[in-house]
Amino acid sequence: MKVSKIERGAGIFVLACFSACLLSIGMMAMRQGWFERRMSYVIYAHSATDLRAGTKVEMSGLPVGKITDVTLNPQRRIQITLAVRRRYAQQITIGTQARILRPFIVGEKSIELLPAEGTQLALDGSELELQESSSGNPLAKLTSLIENLEGVARQANKKGQLEQTVTNLAALTREMKKALPYYTKNADEMSKNLHGITRNLNSISEQMNALMPALNEMAKTAPETSKILTESLLETKILVKAIQRNFFIRGNAEDVRREEEEKKRAPASVPEQKIP
Repeated sequence: MKVSKIERGAGIFVLACFSACLLSIGMMAMRQGWFERRMSYVIYAHSATDLRAGTKVEMSGLPVGKITDVTLNPQRRIQITLAVRRRYAQQITIGTQARILRPFIVGEKSIELLPAEGTQLALDGSELELQESSSGNPLAKLTSLIENLEGVARQANKKGQLEQTVTNLAALTREMKKALPYYTKNADEMSKNLHGITRNLNSISEQMNALMPALNEMAKTAPETSKILTESLLETKILVKAIQRNFFIRGNAEDVRREEEEKKRAPASVPEQKIP
């Protein structure tokens, strides 16, 4: 069976197109580093939000690799494995740090590598320190703050505490709304009363200042006054004892005492007798 020139030309054309496609795929694969050996590194993060396998790894803005795995290790730490193309891995020395770049409003997070100034290369599978920094993005600090607030809110709402707090705040706001019109209406009167109270306090303060010299003088004479009062009480006690020792008073007191004792011993049916 003979092949015509047209059929031969069509076959050559299809073979050329197929070869061009293979060549293009090969060149693209080489540019993307599909056949290039990669070095693995590990970092540990507090959160794996928006980080997953395939997330870009950059160095000075240039894509150098990607995340290959994000797992939770037995120590409950987020372990992120990075795969960096070998030619760029020559720049990763001991002391190299990594940081998470947050997107500007929209987009995906990425990992940026910050090479150290040393010359000793980091080994394959070694750990890189994660730098907790948000200076690479003007909105990163706000995003980080929002994430922290979300975490705090989740922790506070585990037992309904946040919901109860919000309910109490709402009730307090309603009560304040009810009370504000009264305070607004009587603000002038309350201000006048406060002014009067302040004036009275000033007057009392002035009077106290005027009394302070007299109180100081009384404080100076207080020991002498106390001494005179004590001596007077002592003299009164001596006088009472001297009166009690008087014969007539002592005899009358003894008679009264005997009458009282006989009243207690006398039966209830027997009429009370007068003692001469």
